[in-house]
Amino acid sequence: MFADFDSGQAAAAIRSAPMTIRSGTEDAEPETIAAAEPSSVLTQLGLSGWDAAALTAAGLAIVLFAPPLFLESWTPRMALILGFGPVGLLALWRAVRSRDLASQLLAAALIWTIIVSLASAEPRSALLGFAGRDLSALTVCAASGFWMLGRLTSPRGRVLLGGVVAWAATVSGLVGIAQVVGAVETGPLALAFGRPTGLASNPVYFGAISAAGLMLCVTVWRPSNWRRFLVPLLVLGAATSVSGSRVALVAALFAIVVHTAVRRDRSSLLAGGM
Repeated sequence: MFADFDSGQAAAAIRSAPMTIRSGTEDAEPETIAAAEPSSVLTQLGLSGWDAAALTAAGLAIVLFAPPLFLESWTPRMALILGFGPVGLLALWRAVRSRDLASQLLAAALIWTIIVSLASAEPRSALLGFAGRDLSALTVCAASGFWMLGRLTSPRGRVLLGGVVAWAATVSGLVGIAQVVGAVETGPLALAFGRPTGLASNPVYFGAISAAGLMLCVTVWRPSNWRRFLVPLLVLGAATSVSGSRVALVAALFAIVVHTAVRRDRSSLLAGGM
């Protein structure tokens, strides 16, 4: 998900911007230096402005929950994805032109999604969605562009991105567990048919977020950093279980088994090579 791709021309240009601003502050006016301070801070942290945008967007996509702002067909989370999606789609197009395999496969899937939507009995509903707009070709395309943001981050930003997603999912998981423990029946955080929603709008989405965060923690778990991910592992494991989503639970278990087997095989190959 966070691998580099050969077409990072746009990302490289954006990432080089903070360095350009910083190098030009020696003889700049005070106003110019003040304007460059945020970029200088990011540079000191080893991040670019693009990294900061991607980290913020990834965290908000999971925890953004504002029931008073819900409209009939749109939510704050949808507005976030639709806002960042076009930027990611532009980057996806550049990656496809550079023959990045993952991007080409994703582009082919998006084209097929649009074709199927146009050929459906209700093309408008299939393309634009209804009742939350979370089931539509528009959402699939925007979410794909949102995913592409992670591939534009720097190596340092990519490391932090995993932590942001894991801890944001943990916050949502804690809310879901609290719903179950407190048996919340009323209010914006009420259980949905006896199942928690966390900071998502549906128990199924809550289960998917929890399972994805759990698998992310498992993949980055190392003897040297186990304390950093112990709390997310415990919370997300419990959240996946109480979500009531059988698909999320089975998917998490299957992914963990596969990951463990692959890691063991790699360890055996390294041991044999030595």
